[in-house]
Amino acid sequence: MIQIFLILFLCGLFLVILAWNRGRGVSNKHYTRFSYLSLGLPVMLILLMYMIPNDHSIVIYLLPIGSPTAFILSVYTLFKRNEKNTLAVIGLFLSLLLLGIVIIFGVFLMTPTSP
Repeated sequence: MIQIFLILFLCGLFLVILAWNRGRGVSNKHYTRFSYLSLGLPVMLILLMYMIPNDHSIVIYLLPIGSPTAFILSVYTLFKRNEKNTLAVIGLFLSLLLLGIVIIFGVFLMTPTSP
């Protein structure tokens, strides 16, 4: 189980390094709505997941759709040339955490409980 999170973390770290290297020579960087959205979407999903713990429809329907969407949005924001990367990096790691949770829940839901 730890291997899943380690692989996702290393993948995110690799993406951050690539994005940082790509946008080094660009000046006049600023935050746009994509930066705020790439941070806000995973934070909203995490808050919904822990504020409503008894509603399983959030885990079953909302997380498998929202976490890949947050991941794609964070990667898109990272690779924009005139975009500051701080909020997108935080959003990327939060969305990778959510993807790990979705993978673990998926493994436990698909694995039979009796031998």
